[in-house]
Amino acid sequence: MPAFQLKFNGIVVIQSLMANERQTAQMLYNDIISRYCDLKGHGKYFFNVSSKADLLPR
Repeated sequence: MPAFQLKFNGIVVIQSLMANERQTAQMLYNDIISRYCDLKGHGKYFFNVSSKADLLPR
């Protein structure tokens, strides 16, 4: 038995790839994560960032 149980209510995917690169995180999100979250009633969040500044609050 694990020492603790991790509970979550959503999945966040952050992608930081150049436009000419294969958008693998977007594909994973669309094909698997989004459908799983819909099935389980969890939140789902996808962020496509181009720089560190995009991640930080202003």
